[in-house]
Amino acid sequence: MRGKFMILDGLDGIGKGVYLDAMKAEAEQEGKRILDLHEYWRQHGSHPDEHELSEVDLVLSSEPTYVGWGAKIRQELIRADKEYPAKEIAEAYSKDRMELYQAVIIPALKNGIDVIQSRGVTTSLVYQPLDAKKKGEALSLADVKELEGNAFCLKKEVMPDMIVIPTVSDVKEVIRRLAARDKQDNASFERYEFQLEAKKGFESEAFKQSFPGVPVIYADAETSVEHSKKEAARLYHELFG
Repeated sequence: MRGKFMILDGLDGIGKGVYLDAMKAEAEQEGKRILDLHEYWRQHGSHPDEHELSEVDLVLSSEPTYVGWGAKIRQELIRADKEYPAKEIAEAYSKDRMELYQAVIIPALKNGIDVIQSRGVTTSLVYQPLDAKKKGEALSLADVKELEGNAFCLKKEVMPDMIVIPTVSDVKEVIRRLAARDKQDNASFERYEFQLEAKKGFESEAFKQSFPGVPVIYADAETSVEHSKKEAARLYHELFG
């Protein structure tokens, strides 16, 4: 029986980490064996093998990864003080995604292991066309979908079972959060105008229609951190039981 697969996505600074941590806490209370890829990547500098995956019940993941193409993306390609072509960045995300799916996501799901992931192909469908528009380049939503890793992840058999997008009514709130947080990514996407357009993208019909049959849940992320944690717990149990 295939494991369940949830993708968390949304604007930078929206609180995806709060949701992921709250869901992890719910899984821990249930006694589930958890493989947090963020910790694994830091310790090993690589993806786990299938034997290591067989010993867990839940995998926590994110994109870009912190190894291979993911490390290059984080350390170089999306820095605010760099200017790489939008297509080059989109291709790097696609390659990182393909490696992650082949090494971890697909083997986990095939073995009945659940996966919760922060960001994914969902992000590329919104961010990469906007990045190209900002740079005056031609890269449409259709172009992004056709990249090998993205096309693979949009196949019915590997689509998520639920997409959760924490959201706020005013994008200025996420810009305030980004400025206040300790961890500064210096990412080129963390600008008000970009995030304003990204909000429209995540809420668009074109976005939802890219995942036929998959529920896209827009969750309140502006009431309070405690409210977000409760919403995360509720959605965790809604999908994973």
